[in-house]
Amino acid sequence: MQSPARIPNIGPNERMRRRRFGLVALAGAAALLVLLVALDAKRAWRLVVAPPLWLGALGTLQHRGKT
Repeated sequence: MQSPARIPNIGPNERMRRRRFGLVALAGAAALLVLLVALDAKRAWRLVVAPPLWLGALGTLQHRGKT
């Protein structure tokens, strides 16, 4: 039995918008992590990087999956 064809539920403009958001969030997370490491922040403070990292991954994966 074959699986049904995947039909994207967002258009190309929204896909590019999610990709852009994801890349900006990932870049922001990377910059924040570099700043926290440079300032020798405690490990607990480095958890602040998790939300922008998660949002960046979510945006780029939604772009890739066309969802």
